[in-house]
Amino acid sequence: MNGARFTDYRRIAYTMGLTFMVVGWAYFFPLIMTLLERDTPLQSFLIPFVLTQSVGLLLYRLNSDKSALQLNRIDSAVSVVFAWALTMAISTIPFLILTELTFLQALFESVSGWTTTGLSMLDVSQYPNSLLLFRSLMQFLGGFGLIAIMMLSVIGVGTYSGLYQVEGHDAVLPSVKKTSRMLFSFYLGFTVVGIVAYVIVGMPLFDAINHTMSAISTGGFSVQNDSIGHYQSLGIEIVTIVLMLLGGTNFALYILVLNGKFKAILKLNDARFFVVLLIVFIPFMMMLILTFSYAHLNDPIRVAIFEVVSALSTTGYSISDYSFYAAPIIVLFIVIMLIGGQSGSTSGGIKMTRISLMLRNFWFSVRRVFDSERRVTDHVVYVPTGSKRIHKEDMINVYNFAFIYMLVLFFGTLILTLEGFTLQQSLFEFASTIGTVGLSVGLLSSELSALSYVTMIFGMFLGRLEFMIVFIVIFKIIKDAIQGIKGTVQARK
Repeated sequence: MNGARFTDYRRIAYTMGLTFMVVGWAYFFPLIMTLLERDTPLQSFLIPFVLTQSVGLLLYRLNSDKSALQLNRIDSAVSVVFAWALTMAISTIPFLILTELTFLQALFESVSGWTTTGLSMLDVSQYPNSLLLFRSLMQFLGGFGLIAIMMLSVIGVGTYSGLYQVEGHDAVLPSVKKTSRMLFSFYLGFTVVGIVAYVIVGMPLFDAINHTMSAISTGGFSVQNDSIGHYQSLGIEIVTIVLMLLGGTNFALYILVLNGKFKAILKLNDARFFVVLLIVFIPFMMMLILTFSYAHLNDPIRVAIFEVVSALSTTGYSISDYSFYAAPIIVLFIVIMLIGGQSGSTSGGIKMTRISLMLRNFWFSVRRVFDSERRVTDHVVYVPTGSKRIHKEDMINVYNFAFIYMLVLFFGTLILTLEGFTLQQSLFEFASTIGTVGLSVGLLSSELSALSYVTMIFGMFLGRLEFMIVFIVIFKIIKDAIQGIKGTVQARK
């Protein structure tokens, strides 16, 4: 590998070192709980905590260079993907020590946590509070973003915009560091308010802490096997709905609220489209439940509102049993999960921005057919930073992403059907996987094949980091490896 490539990977290692040192604190609080309750082997969280801190410090010290803060977009993508992948691998340690999961199952649980998917292999009633807290912390930190978390405590000034944008964020303040800190203050504030609200409506404190972290991150991990439905409480469901909506909303919108720019909020395309989708999907879901599954549900209105918000925000909490739903209801859920939440939120899916742009482009195409003057209409969308003109290249990127997304959905579904599941089960489960939703029709079990686990793990990883970024990193690594081999061969000659 040539000198330039080596320098690039040193910069990448530097960024990963910073990330490990910050994210490694996810093991600290479960470690403290282990010391207090003494019901868990100390090494469960001590090993990954020491490992992340020591490896992080080593990478940081060996590659410390201010030029590392000037990564281009491709190398930023490599830094983000490597940081996420290694963090997920290290996070298998508590599951391997405390549960009977195999490595592949433990990796599935770890990836599901960090990507805020919420699919789980565990009977949570059988495991200590420290492990349940760790699962919620994975979702809490993963929802906000590892790189964004890293920037909260980084010292010095650097150009982190590439890293920040690659992870799916937009800077709405003069610097990405200020943006990250401002948005995290909202994130943390909503968490505190959510915990208090849950306790007020009757949820135990430990449950409230865990469910708030999972709800605001649109993650969906629960400390109860039957999720929010366990409590049979309208008050708890209302608090959960509010938290899911807050997590599924572009966090930059809250800065506009803080600055009193309410007129600008009303113009935001994502916010308006979010409201329209809720208005359309909730009554439609209610009608389908009343038509096909009324006998199995006590309150169709309550169920429809909760489940639609959960699916659209890609949280994955549930108050009903999906095995009772008829095929039309399952199909509607698949559509909702594919759409996903707003850009700049903690949710997954194709995202509302892309869906609304494709719908608008379709409408404009129809209008041009009947427009005698053949006028060209430009797309102008309103985002938290102001109006933004959408050019032809932007639309090409949108369609490319949607195409790749559906292609991955097709192959993932195909693999699961080849493993013996029905088309409906496979499509629902994989749509939930790549949308990082976490809703399930019961396909997940310890009997799954290794291929099924790998397929779903890869789907969750793609869904959280967005497809093009992961594929770009794979192509870059292959290209650099080939260049390195050629350089070695030439040197020997």
